[in-house]
Amino acid sequence: MAAGVRYNGGAQEESRMANEKRFMAWKRHHRNRKAAKAKMKLYEEGKLPHDKLPALAKTFLRRKLRFLTKPE
Repeated sequence: MAAGVRYNGGAQEESRMANEKRFMAWKRHHRNRKAAKAKMKLYEEGKLPHDKLPALAKTFLRRKLRFLTKPE
C-alpha cells in the first residue's frame, strides 16, 4: 500500500476534514473581526482611547476614514 493512499472513502474523509478546518478558521477570524468592530464603535463614541484599540480595529478605522475622505 502506497503512502497517502486510503481506502473506504478516504477522499470524502479528507475533504470533510478540510471543510471543518476552514470553518474553524472562519469562526476564529469572524470572532476577532466582530470584537474589533465593537472596539471601533466604542472609540467612535469616545468611550475608548485610540491607543487601547487592537491592531485590527485600527486597520478598520484607517480603511473607513480613507473611504470617507475619498473624492467623488
